[in-house]
Amino acid sequence: MSSREIVATDWGRLERLGKNANTPEWVVRSNQLQDYLTTSANAYFTTELMPVAYNAWYLAPSFSWDEVKPDTCFIWGYGHSWKDSDVTNWYPNWTVPFDGQSNRGGSLLAIGKKTWRWQDYAYPPDTMTKTFDPMTQGGYGLQLEDFIWEQYKAPYPSVSCYT
Repeated sequence: MSSREIVATDWGRLERLGKNANTPEWVVRSNQLQDYLTTSANAYFTTELMPVAYNAWYLAPSFSWDEVKPDTCFIWGYGHSWKDSDVTNWYPNWTVPFDGQSNRGGSLLAIGKKTWRWQDYAYPPDTMTKTFDPMTQGGYGLQLEDFIWEQYKAPYPSVSCYT
C-alpha cells in the first residue's frame, strides 16, 4: 500500500490534512519527510521480513529458578547462542504468563534465527540492531514487545537454558 493509499483510505487523517493544508502551520520539510518515509519503509519491511528468518524463542530455565539471561543461557549442543548479543534489543522479560511457559518460571523471550548450527550465534546480525532503537538514535522506533505480540503467537519454540 502506498502512502497515497494510506492517506486516501483514512478519512479522518485526510480531513485534518485538508483543513491545515492552506495555513501557515502547514510546512513540508522535504529533507525531513524523506528521512521519515525512508525510516517508515525500513520499519515496515523489517517487520514483514523478520518473521521469515527469525522466531521469538522462549529461553526456558532448566534447573534453576533464577531468571535466565541471554548471555548466560547455555544450550546443550549449541553453547552460548545469545552470548555477546546486543541484549537490550533482542529480548523482553514478560511480566504475565504465556502458553508453554515452564513451571520453573522464567519469562524470557529472545529473537533468534529459526535454525542455526552449533558454531553460529542465534541472534540477528548487527545490521538489524537499529530495528528496535528509538528514531532519535537513528533506529526505526519499533517496540520489541509490540513486534513479538503482533508477529508471533504462543506457545513459542523453546530451548532449555543451563546456567
